[in-house]
Amino acid sequence: MEVIVKGKDIEAGELYALKPWHRPDEPLRAVRAIRAEGGSLVYEGRGSEEWNGALSRVVGLWRPHAEARDAARRAVERLTKALELRWPGPQGYNAYAVEYGYMDFHVQVECTAQQADCLADAVSAP
Repeated sequence: MEVIVKGKDIEAGELYALKPWHRPDEPLRAVRAIRAEGGSLVYEGRGSEEWNGALSRVVGLWRPHAEARDAARRAVERLTKALELRWPGPQGYNAYAVEYGYMDFHVQVECTAQQADCLADAVSAP
């Protein structure tokens, strides 16, 4: 769910989730708003400098995004622990959350084909 943020919605001092400028595959950044100016968000940069970002890059308040990110991180931890308990492996499992948008995270697991079959059987069992 992506939120459309307008200049009149910007509150000074609030944290907003900002899309990266050059690499859309990078995670959102938290920026502290100073003000909205035309079609731009003026926010605090390094060393208290004022930086500008297009309002079209602002996807919403930071807090809901951060809460979704934390929930995804907890889901990854729970899944990894459950897999290790059920099917301990010499290399373990590499699981991580991938950010696909403002509130959209996918959990990915790297495992062997045999481990994936066991996981599929466990999930599909009545």
